[in-house]
Amino acid sequence: MVRHQRLHDAMKHMMDAPFGWGIGDVRDIEQWDPRLQVLDVATLPDIAAIFRDRVAKRHRLAARLVGTLVPGLARAYRLSRVSLGA
Repeated sequence: MVRHQRLHDAMKHMMDAPFGWGIGDVRDIEQWDPRLQVLDVATLPDIAAIFRDRVAKRHRLAARLVGTLVPGLARAYRLSRVSLGA
């Protein structure tokens, strides 16, 4: 994502604040500080399935197809829930 952000349809308009780095596995941050804890990580297909009642059927189908046909792309967009500790 960081490498290709200028090509992304939304990000290319926000290049005054570009992403400077990315992380392959968000769980790596748990080793930075013991207070950091990754609670959940979900890909777009996961989110479409979890929020089935809120996601249009065509989007659920598209997410499932992407997850099956292009798994690398499905994993590129992840939503992570992290606890920052007390």
